[in-house]
Amino acid sequence: IKPPETLELLELFPTAVYALWGPEPFWFFAVNALMLAALTAELMWLVRLEGGSRLQASTTGLLFALAGPTIEAFYTLSKGEGLQLTLLILSLVCTASYGRSRTGWRRRLGIFGAATAGLLALLTKETSIVLLPLSLVWLLLEWPAARRGAAGPRLAARKALFFASLV
Repeated sequence: IKPPETLELLELFPTAVYALWGPEPFWFFAVNALMLAALTAELMWLVRLEGGSRLQASTTGLLFALAGPTIEAFYTLSKGEGLQLTLLILSLVCTASYGRSRTGWRRRLGIFGAATAGLLALLTKETSIVLLPLSLVWLLLEWPAARRGAAGPRLAARKALFFASLV
């Protein structure tokens, strides 16, 4: 047994499922199936927020659900990447929503959601720290479009993601 200060969210997630429904395997599989459905919906939503069509979003969801790593992580329930990826994509959805928001409270909610989801992803698995350098690269790649005046909400979203990753 690990000391409490080293417990990760990944270890607490199955414990929470067990605490809610007991030793019933059905609920463990049902929760993971719901998480897969939520992650697929998040990916489709992200594609739509970034300007993709419904067909592109649907294709994204289908290809994601049929991909080998997805099958390994969700269908065999052998790894914690499902929870981590759900939280990371939620962080990206929040920052994309931030870039499209016009009101102050929605922008604050977007940055808070992105920072919270990113932190929970980091508590799930330490490999989530890769979001910080990736967000910096995305921000730098968007900079030339900003100099031409063509960046719009994408630059705002990239700045928000970098800020949320720093938080």
